[in-house]
Amino acid sequence: MNNVVSKTCGGIDLLALDVDAAVREDSAAAAGLIVNGSICSFTIMRDELSRILYDALPKSTVQFGKELTQIELTSDGSYSLCFADGSSDGSYDLVVGADGIRSKVRRFVVGCDDEAQYSGIRIRFGISPGGSRPRNAAGQMRQFFSMDGAYALTGSYGGLQGKIFDMIALTTYEDSTRIDSNAAWDTGDSKTSTLERLQVGEFPSEVTDVAAAATRFFDIGVRFQSPFSPWSR
Repeated sequence: MNNVVSKTCGGIDLLALDVDAAVREDSAAAAGLIVNGSICSFTIMRDELSRILYDALPKSTVQFGKELTQIELTSDGSYSLCFADGSSDGSYDLVVGADGIRSKVRRFVVGCDDEAQYSGIRIRFGISPGGSRPRNAAGQMRQFFSMDGAYALTGSYGGLQGKIFDMIALTTYEDSTRIDSNAAWDTGDSKTSTLERLQVGEFPSEVTDVAAAATRFFDIGVRFQSPFSPWSR
């Protein structure tokens, strides 16, 4: 990633950040991000990043298909993990929960089901094969802001088997509509609603082209938990 460019949908320039220059001008950033004279600034698909991390671990480290249902505190003060398939594992001195907004670890920490609150923010995230963005957009993350409060981000990412994918993220505030995620990443209604919302916001064609070419969509309403509740037990 070489540049970050921000504009209004009407074409007014808001930001033009040269990432390479910004890193080289900051000695602290340069010390950690310049390797063999090159800036380590990349965009990468989550599946490819997951593969890289997975391949770097011992093969028995990650277990798939293990849904956590409960944590039990044992008599010796350690923790035992119970799973949906009836199995259990432990004892552990420390359990770190990264299991999402409906976290079973969080339920154990706070002692009850603490329902997440809907923020009103909706994010539609689409992925298309590389080639749907303008040629001069290579290496750039481009942001667009509409007059009605919608925000869109486009970029290109490296993915599995070295393939390039284009991405669009559309963020809107829709307080009156509670949105649940489409975990299957199907296009359907998500793609249609994204194209319609982009048209309403008068986003430029370089944004709508990525959405129109997208073959996968993720649509989610953003939820949050109270930051004042306990974080450990």
